[in-house]
Amino acid sequence: MSIDKLISFHIERQFPAIYREEGAELIQFVKEYYKFLETEDNQSIYNSRRIFEYRDIDTTLDRFVIFFKNKYLSDLPFNDNTVRIVIKNILGLYRRKGSKNGLELFFRLFYNEAIKVYNPSRDVFKPSDSIWRSGRYLQMVPNDGLFSSPRAPGKTYTYIDIIGKKITGGASKTKATVDKINFILINNTFIPIIFINDSTADFLNLENIFCELDGVPISFGIINGSLTAVDVDTNFRGTLNNQVGDLVTFRTVPDGIGAYGTVTEVSENFTGIIEYNILDGGWGYSIDSTKLLVSNQILFLDNIGGKFNILEALEDTAGNRGIVIGQDNISVGVKMDAGDEFSNNATISTVDRVVNVNISALSPGTEIRIVGKNDTSPGQLYPDTANTADVILAEITNEETVSLIFDIIGDYVGVSLNAANYNSPPAAQPMSGGTNPVTINTVLSSAFDLLPVELGTIVRFDNVNPGDSYVNDVFAIAYDTRVTLFTKKKQLVTLENIPATLNVGSEIAQGLIRGKVIAIQDSTLTVRPYSYTGFNASTYITFGGANWNVVSVSQDFSSSEISGFNANIDAVTSFGVGRIRKVSVIDSGYGYGDNRTAEIIDKNGNVATVGTTSVSGQGSSGGFWSSVNSHLNGYTKTIIGDGVDKYYDSGKRVHDNRYYQEYSYEIQSKIDIREYEEPLKQVTHVAGTKVFGRFNLEEMVESNVNISNATIAQPE
Repeated sequence: MSIDKLISFHIERQFPAIYREEGAELIQFVKEYYKFLETEDNQSIYNSRRIFEYRDIDTTLDRFVIFFKNKYLSDLPFNDNTVRIVIKNILGLYRRKGSKNGLELFFRLFYNEAIKVYNPSRDVFKPSDSIWRSGRYLQMVPNDGLFSSPRAPGKTYTYIDIIGKKITGGASKTKATVDKINFILINNTFIPIIFINDSTADFLNLENIFCELDGVPISFGIINGSLTAVDVDTNFRGTLNNQVGDLVTFRTVPDGIGAYGTVTEVSENFTGIIEYNILDGGWGYSIDSTKLLVSNQILFLDNIGGKFNILEALEDTAGNRGIVIGQDNISVGVKMDAGDEFSNNATISTVDRVVNVNISALSPGTEIRIVGKNDTSPGQLYPDTANTADVILAEITNEETVSLIFDIIGDYVGVSLNAANYNSPPAAQPMSGGTNPVTINTVLSSAFDLLPVELGTIVRFDNVNPGDSYVNDVFAIAYDTRVTLFTKKKQLVTLENIPATLNVGSEIAQGLIRGKVIAIQDSTLTVRPYSYTGFNASTYITFGGANWNVVSVSQDFSSSEISGFNANIDAVTSFGVGRIRKVSVIDSGYGYGDNRTAEIIDKNGNVATVGTTSVSGQGSSGGFWSSVNSHLNGYTKTIIGDGVDKYYDSGKRVHDNRYYQEYSYEIQSKIDIREYEEPLKQVTHVAGTKVFGRFNLEEMVESNVNISNATIAQPE
């Protein structure tokens, strides 16, 4: 704000004209009086016209400075030449209390000195404080190493041109800076390897990478992908006694070199436990009526070709009875009734055949050996126990809800049509509808209960006990006791044309109905529909984003597979401790293909197990130390940066709770610490910290002196 400091020249105009004509002496007297008031620094007009200037420390009266000093600079060192600038910056000093900037400002304000601040904590040895970085790189599809663009005619670029430059993924738009480029020879082909510096980059497999050069985006090839994971085949019986943390290498044929990783999970239970793997979840299973049936006795005999039917009953002469769960060429797995057990030398026969036969007759000349019963796995079954804490189908997918009648017609075959009550004997049990009596005049919806049921594909069972002390493999099946009554089979779907990309295992759709292709014969697909009603011949099939006309649809009556009894469960006995279950990839190596079988080699050079490779955009190397805070000394490329191993000494010190600690700091200055210690502690020193002083002659040394930096240690 601009205020006139002199106002006396306005006095004459303040009087009426008669005074200016008749009283000139009076006007002059008043004018001189105001001149006195506006020119003497102890008078009211003089000070009132400067009141806004007095608010500014640079223009205030000297006698006012004392009040600022008493408020902001009590007991602090200053001189008259610097007091105003000190007062002006004192608030900034207080705000920087405890910081390096605050210390430097303190000495500049009060002593007009430049200082250095050193924190001993920088050189305190801290174990595990160094940073480990994984190297990241892109393995490229082999190319000739020469790149150009129609937008830059006449110009050709090589990989050297992108070192230190930023590259971008064509599809992912991921960006990273190129550190270096190597070339490796695999199968007599040079493969470019682009090392990048961004550990968060997420390049995609088979995408182009681009770099903008001379204002034009240039393509530098396609990413071929690197090994990122190996899915272990837990059914492979490899080496035992492996441990979590063991180093393993990965070997594929014919290519793939240099990859290694660590074991992250091993089997921990001793021999004789069962592991259940759902190889195919089938369809047509409901949670309320699906059982996991597992054999608890094994009969070893000549069974080449499989001479038994699944779920057929076997019985010995003592009345012990069981059902067949599975078989192979040398054995049959039987689930025995509760309390029953076959014994060696027992005479065992089939039960369900038109002409039942002695098992010895099915395996002539071969001694039948029976292993003792072991039913520790899988445990009590739901729905038998009605207890959901027992073995239960816990999750299904491909769900469909249908309404079904589960009454069995066989329970009523002896009832005559004119019976007074169909629920009375010879009916085996009342009809499900709850109506009583039921006669020929009763509507079906009253006689039978139409029950909604959710059907689907098995995802997992819960509460399965792996058992113990098994000495042989077992067999397991998933069986829905209600849905199997309807014998819903696979379908044969004939198309006008077969899609070229359609394979066994592909899924097709017809509106909301989906299904899995089980087999392909010419233009006919064998399909397992994820639906009770299945596909029809009047609507096209959808696959691969296109529609395909249907010629015909029929049931596959030649197949024994039915809904609720078409899952494939592999029950494997684990005979040992320390079988590898999971591994992680540390170094991706070079040349590994996707979905290849990889041998996992243990520390002794043996094939510990096998697995399937997964390849994605970028690979990782074993890594390197990007900092050496926790290194005392040694040889490193990181410190020197010229690619040569050289010896270094970190100069780290052991924590001593005094000088070498987290909360100490050192002032390096030409001023003795005894001169500034007390003011420093009052203004900018933080409670709980410890200050040290070091006499520093650096600024006093002439430029032509060889010694450019001299320090003299000074006691605290």
